Parts: sequence; structure tokens; C-alpha cells
Amino acid sequence: MRFDEKSGKFFTELGRITSHFYIQYSSVETYNEMLRRHMNDSEVIDMVAHSSEFKNIVVREEEQNELEMLLRSSCPLEVKGSPSNKHGKISTLIQLYISHGLIDTFSLVLMLHSSVQA
Repeated sequence: MRFDEKSGKFFTELGRITSHFYIQYSSVETYNEMLRRHMNDSEVIDMVAHSSEFKNIVVREEEQNELEMLLRSSCPLEVKGSPSNKHGKISTLIQLYISHGLIDTFSLVLMLHSSVQA
């Protein structure tokens, strides 16, 4: 922690990380809680899926069939939970984005593109 005499504010490493990478403070706290020395790719994706940037994501009934099908056909890694919960949906979409999977449901396409741009 550093003190800036001019502004009278304290700066922390966590604050510098959040401002440098445009990550919410609560997301970095989540990463600090969930991060372990040895994590596989599936666990890292699950950790990212718990980011507070995704707090407004909802699971829609009309997306379930496609998410289940995409999970079976296009996700090479294990998804913690299932696409029927928020973190499972986000983990599935992250894997689809990385593997260039094709999505048909319009709401999923919009959500994926807006998440990538954020």
C-alpha cells in the first residue's frame, strides 16, 4: 500500500490491477479466493465465470437445449455445474468462443459478443 501525499489517498496493488486491466475490484477478490497453485484449464475458466462482470447474465429457458448440445459437441473441457446455471452457461460460452464454436440462438450470440467486447 502506498500513500499519495498530494491526493491524500492510499493505493493498493489490487487497485492498480483493477484499473490497469479494467477488472472490477470484486472480481480480483474472487480470483484471490479461488486461485490455487495448480489449476487445470477447466478450473481457470470456472474462476473467470465467477467474475462480477457477469453478474447480470441470466439463464433463459429458450437457450437450454442449444447450450446442452453445444456443451456435448463443442466444449473440450469439463464445465463445472451445467449450462442451466449462470456459471455453467458462462463457462460454456467461454469455451465456445475460444474454440470458434457456432451458436444459433440469437440471445446467446448477442451475449457472447457483448461479453467479448466488455
